[in-house]
Amino acid sequence: MKIGYLLSTLCILLDIFVLQGCNHQDPNQIITPFTSDHYFDLVIEDKLIKLQIAIEKEEHRRGLMYREKMGENEGMIFLYKTPQRMTFWMQNTALPLDIGFISPDGVLQELYPLYPYDETTVISRSDKLQYALELNQGWFQKNNINRGAKLDLELFKNAILLRGYEPSNFDLP
Repeated sequence: MKIGYLLSTLCILLDIFVLQGCNHQDPNQIITPFTSDHYFDLVIEDKLIKLQIAIEKEEHRRGLMYREKMGENEGMIFLYKTPQRMTFWMQNTALPLDIGFISPDGVLQELYPLYPYDETTVISRSDKLQYALELNQGWFQKNNINRGAKLDLELFKNAILLRGYEPSNFDLP
Protein backbone atom coordinates (compact mmCIF):
# COMPACT_ATOMS: atom_id res chain seq x y z
CA MET A 1 0.00 0.00 0.00
CA LYS A 2 1.11 3.52 -0.64
CA ILE A 3 1.86 5.90 2.24
CA GLY A 4 -0.52 8.52 0.79
CA TYR A 5 -3.36 6.03 0.76
CA LEU A 6 -2.71 5.06 4.39
CA LEU A 7 -2.50 8.68 5.50
CA SER A 8 -5.68 9.52 3.63
CA THR A 9 -7.53 6.62 5.26
CA LEU A 10 -6.27 7.61 8.70
CA CYS A 11 -7.31 11.24 8.19
CA ILE A 12 -10.83 10.27 7.15
CA LEU A 13 -11.18 7.82 10.03
CA LEU A 14 -9.88 10.46 12.44
CA ASP A 15 -12.43 12.95 11.08
CA ILE A 16 -15.22 10.42 11.59
CA PHE A 17 -13.96 9.51 15.07
CA VAL A 18 -13.78 13.16 16.10
CA LEU A 19 -17.25 13.90 14.74
CA GLN A 20 -18.74 10.83 16.40
CA GLY A 21 -16.80 11.52 19.59
CA CYS A 22 -18.18 15.04 19.77
CA ASN A 23 -21.66 13.68 19.23
CA HIS A 24 -21.27 11.21 22.11
CA GLN A 25 -19.92 13.86 24.48
CA ASP A 26 -22.89 16.15 24.04
CA PRO A 27 -26.03 14.63 22.48
CA ASN A 28 -27.51 18.11 21.99
CA GLN A 29 -24.53 19.40 20.02
CA ILE A 30 -25.27 20.06 16.36
CA ILE A 31 -22.56 18.83 14.02
CA THR A 32 -22.29 20.75 10.79
CA PRO A 33 -21.29 18.51 7.88
CA PHE A 34 -18.69 19.58 5.37
CA THR A 35 -19.99 21.52 2.38
CA SER A 36 -19.46 20.81 -1.30
CA ASP A 37 -16.51 23.25 -1.19
CA HIS A 38 -14.50 20.90 1.03
CA TYR A 39 -11.92 18.61 -0.58
CA PHE A 40 -11.76 14.95 0.43
CA ASP A 41 -8.82 12.60 -0.09
CA LEU A 42 -9.92 9.76 -2.35
CA VAL A 43 -8.01 7.11 -4.26
CA ILE A 44 -8.42 5.71 -7.76
CA GLU A 45 -6.15 2.71 -8.35
CA ASP A 46 -3.16 3.78 -6.24
CA LYS A 47 -3.36 7.51 -6.97
CA LEU A 48 -4.37 9.94 -4.23
CA ILE A 49 -6.67 12.72 -5.43
CA LYS A 50 -8.42 15.56 -3.63
CA LEU A 51 -12.03 15.86 -4.69
CA GLN A 52 -15.05 17.94 -3.98
CA ILE A 53 -18.23 15.87 -3.94
CA ALA A 54 -21.26 17.16 -5.84
CA ILE A 55 -24.39 15.49 -4.47
CA GLU A 56 -27.29 17.93 -4.66
CA LYS A 57 -28.84 18.96 -8.00
CA GLU A 58 -27.57 22.53 -7.63
CA GLU A 59 -24.05 21.21 -7.00
CA HIS A 60 -24.37 19.07 -10.15
CA ARG A 61 -25.53 22.08 -12.17
CA ARG A 62 -22.68 24.32 -10.99
CA GLY A 63 -19.91 21.71 -11.12
CA LEU A 64 -16.58 23.39 -11.83
CA MET A 65 -18.08 26.48 -13.50
CA TYR A 66 -16.30 29.80 -13.00
CA ARG A 67 -13.08 28.19 -11.73
CA GLU A 68 -9.90 29.84 -12.90
CA LYS A 69 -7.51 27.22 -11.60
CA MET A 70 -7.41 23.81 -9.97
CA GLY A 71 -4.57 21.92 -8.30
CA GLU A 72 -2.75 19.16 -10.19
CA ASN A 73 -4.48 16.31 -8.32
CA GLU A 74 -7.74 18.10 -7.55
CA GLY A 75 -11.15 17.73 -9.10
CA MET A 76 -14.79 16.97 -8.51
CA ILE A 77 -16.79 13.77 -8.32
CA PHE A 78 -20.51 13.82 -9.07
CA LEU A 79 -22.62 11.30 -7.17
CA TYR A 80 -26.06 10.20 -8.37
CA LYS A 81 -28.65 8.19 -6.43
CA THR A 82 -29.10 5.56 -9.12
CA PRO A 83 -27.20 4.36 -12.19
CA GLN A 84 -27.99 6.33 -15.34
CA ARG A 85 -26.69 7.69 -18.65
CA MET A 86 -24.37 10.65 -18.02
CA THR A 87 -24.54 13.96 -19.89
CA PHE A 88 -22.08 16.81 -19.30
CA TRP A 89 -21.05 20.02 -20.98
CA MET A 90 -18.65 22.87 -20.25
CA GLN A 91 -20.89 25.91 -19.97
CA ASN A 92 -19.04 28.68 -18.08
CA THR A 93 -16.09 26.34 -17.46
CA ALA A 94 -12.68 27.76 -18.39
CA LEU A 95 -10.58 24.75 -17.37
CA PRO A 96 -9.74 21.98 -19.84
CA LEU A 97 -10.91 18.78 -18.15
CA ASP A 98 -11.16 15.05 -18.58
CA ILE A 99 -14.24 13.26 -17.35
CA GLY A 100 -14.42 9.64 -16.32
CA PHE A 101 -17.73 7.86 -15.96
CA ILE A 102 -17.77 5.23 -13.23
CA SER A 103 -20.13 2.30 -12.60
CA PRO A 104 -21.78 1.66 -9.21
CA ASP A 105 -19.04 -0.84 -8.28
CA GLY A 106 -16.42 1.93 -8.62
CA VAL A 107 -14.94 0.85 -11.97
CA LEU A 108 -13.94 3.51 -14.50
CA GLN A 109 -15.90 2.68 -17.66
CA GLU A 110 -15.56 5.64 -20.02
CA LEU A 111 -13.18 8.61 -20.48
CA TYR A 112 -13.71 11.81 -22.46
CA PRO A 113 -11.86 15.11 -22.92
CA LEU A 114 -13.81 18.29 -22.16
CA TYR A 115 -12.84 21.64 -23.65
CA PRO A 116 -13.26 25.12 -22.14
CA TYR A 117 -16.65 26.71 -22.77
CA ASP A 118 -17.67 23.91 -25.17
CA GLU A 119 -21.43 23.52 -24.80
CA THR A 120 -21.51 20.37 -26.91
CA THR A 121 -23.04 17.68 -24.72
CA VAL A 122 -20.86 14.69 -23.93
CA ILE A 123 -23.13 11.67 -23.51
CA SER A 124 -22.02 8.35 -22.04
CA ARG A 125 -22.54 5.19 -24.03
CA SER A 126 -23.71 3.27 -20.97
CA ASP A 127 -26.79 3.97 -18.90
CA LYS A 128 -25.36 2.01 -15.95
CA LEU A 129 -23.10 4.74 -14.50
CA GLN A 130 -23.38 6.35 -11.09
CA TYR A 131 -20.36 8.65 -10.66
CA ALA A 132 -18.61 11.17 -12.89
CA LEU A 133 -15.05 12.22 -12.08
CA GLU A 134 -13.67 15.50 -13.47
CA LEU A 135 -9.93 16.17 -13.31
CA ASN A 136 -7.53 18.39 -15.23
CA GLN A 137 -7.21 17.41 -18.87
CA GLY A 138 -4.45 14.84 -19.31
CA TRP A 139 -4.52 13.71 -15.65
CA PHE A 140 -5.76 10.18 -16.42
CA GLN A 141 -3.12 9.64 -19.13
CA LYS A 142 -0.31 11.21 -17.08
CA ASN A 143 -1.13 8.94 -14.12
CA ASN A 144 -1.69 5.83 -16.25
CA ILE A 145 -5.31 5.54 -15.08
CA ASN A 146 -7.34 3.74 -17.74
CA ARG A 147 -10.71 2.07 -18.15
CA GLY A 148 -11.01 -0.64 -15.53
CA ALA A 149 -9.33 1.44 -12.81
CA LYS A 150 -11.10 1.19 -9.47
CA LEU A 151 -12.24 3.98 -7.15
CA ASP A 152 -11.79 3.14 -3.45
CA LEU A 153 -15.45 2.99 -2.44
CA GLU A 154 -14.71 2.68 1.29
CA LEU A 155 -12.95 6.06 1.30
CA PHE A 156 -15.75 7.45 -0.85
CA LYS A 157 -18.41 6.21 1.60
CA ASN A 158 -16.53 7.85 4.49
CA ALA A 159 -16.33 11.13 2.58
CA ILE A 160 -20.08 10.98 1.85
CA LEU A 161 -20.72 10.50 5.57
CA LEU A 162 -18.56 13.52 6.34
CA ARG A 163 -20.62 15.52 3.84
CA GLY A 164 -23.62 14.66 6.02
CA TYR A 165 -25.23 12.07 3.74
CA GLU A 166 -25.97 8.39 4.25
CA PRO A 167 -24.09 6.26 1.69
CA SER A 168 -26.84 3.63 1.69
CA ASN A 169 -29.16 6.24 0.10
CA PHE A 170 -26.97 5.94 -2.99
CA ASP A 171 -26.97 2.13 -3.16
CA LEU A 172 -23.23 2.02 -2.58
CA PRO A 173 -22.06 -1.59 -2.38
